[in-house]
Amino acid sequence: MNERAVLYRPTVKEDEYGSKVQAWDGGTQLWVQRVKVSGRFTLEASELFPDYDAEFYCRIEHGVTEFCRIRHDGILYHVGNVINNRRKGTALLKCAKVND
Repeated sequence: MNERAVLYRPTVKEDEYGSKVQAWDGGTQLWVQRVKVSGRFTLEASELFPDYDAEFYCRIEHGVTEFCRIRHDGILYHVGNVINNRRKGTALLKCAKVND
């Protein structure tokens, strides 16, 4: 693992009206290794929409799940799939760029 990233976990908080809203914790630093980055455009309703995907390796001990987000090089990604390799102690994270 040779690059730094920030891991955000989802939390539930109450807003000023008492309703529950999804928020993200402060973030945890972790080491990752970027394996693959890809980009493509999709045509929907006569508009082009960019899609960016990335794959990262990290340690299993971080406990990354499909509900987490990762910020790497200033880009925020949503973790779509986590493939654990217990023999090596690593997890492959398949991520998509967040368009918030």
